[in-house]
Amino acid sequence: MTKGERLEKILGVTIGEKFFIKEFPNDPPYHFTERLELVKDDGCPTLPIHAIWLFLGVLHIEKLPFRPKYDQLYFYIDSFNEVTSIYNNNTTGQLMSILLGNCYRTKGEAMLHIKEWTDKFAEVRNNVEIEGENNEM
Repeated sequence: MTKGERLEKILGVTIGEKFFIKEFPNDPPYHFTERLELVKDDGCPTLPIHAIWLFLGVLHIEKLPFRPKYDQLYFYIDSFNEVTSIYNNNTTGQLMSILLGNCYRTKGEAMLHIKEWTDKFAEVRNNVEIEGENNEM
């Protein structure tokens, strides 16, 4: 198992992935380097004990919302409540889905949110009148 795989298994973040530390709400995002050094994005140094405290569970990671890069594969829940994968091409529909948070790194992560999006889609459907054979105009 590589250093990066161990980091992801223990803390749930990958090397270079930005995150906040919940106990330091006014700090800029942090990330781990290839050498597993904890650094702040503003260039200010961190104390080595902070990394140790993260691994021990004294400090807690708050992940930033996932934002796929152009042409990066991501997963989302479609209007049929199915997990679908797509490469990000920055279309209007894709950007709306990403901004709403319906965007996940893995199929497994997306599957954890199916109920949440099923409920959101149902709420939207219930609040929208659609002209058709069962509705009066």
